[in-house]
Amino acid sequence: MISLRPYIESDLHALFALDQLCFDPQIAYTRQELEYFTHRNTATTVVAEAAENGDLAGFLILDFERPHSGHIITIDVAQAFRKQGIGATLMREAERLTRDTKRRAMLLEVAVENHPARSFYEKHGYLALRRLSDYYKRGGDALLLGKNL
Repeated sequence: MISLRPYIESDLHALFALDQLCFDPQIAYTRQELEYFTHRNTATTVVAEAAENGDLAGFLILDFERPHSGHIITIDVAQAFRKQGIGATLMREAERLTRDTKRRAMLLEVAVENHPARSFYEKHGYLALRRLSDYYKRGGDALLLGKNL
């Protein structure tokens, strides 16, 4: 069983390690970038952990800087916990948190080449809004995806 909880400062090392495993080095966040996003006053970080032993199963960072939409900065799920509905659980939580702020849309970016992630988002009702050329600082295009909540 997985439980969700808010981020605490001591999570940063584990979240950074997981992000490095989940993403290509060209697009994975640096420790400084991850620290920046987890500390933004407009953002919230949700941690998914295994209830029985506290192992990190995944996390998401959700930002509310935009006035009418939430913005998923990242959603990461550990390999050992994939295909167990954790990504879907985190996505539902992000959408619930966004609706709770009276925002009615969600935005996120995904690497054009990341077909598993694109399929996941499409399965959850996200549509491609536009291509973002050279989006990733270290190279690569992304798609801006959106969903009305």
